[in-house]
Amino acid sequence: RHCRPGDEVEVRVSVPAEVQVGRGAGVVVLEVQDTGPGIAAADQARVFDRYVRVGDGRMPGSGLGLAVVREFVEAHEGRVELVSAPGLGTTVTVRLPLASA
Repeated sequence: RHCRPGDEVEVRVSVPAEVQVGRGAGVVVLEVQDTGPGIAAADQARVFDRYVRVGDGRMPGSGLGLAVVREFVEAHEGRVELVSAPGLGTTVTVRLPLASA
């Protein structure tokens, strides 16, 4: 929906054994990577704010998606990161602690 025709999106989920958080519990890592137009450095922090849309405004959306993601992840004691470069795509990484047994 937010990519150009021909762009690709890859979704990866992993539980890295070497990553530890909190009381020794592991984390689950979710990565969404695209080959889209990327996000300008000046806009990257803003995309997590409600109702913020970057780019030329031609893409549909309300500007709530990443704001909702961040609130959900932080409510579950996780972290969300964004890495992007104009013309090279964007990767959003979510790290959530695994529940202890």
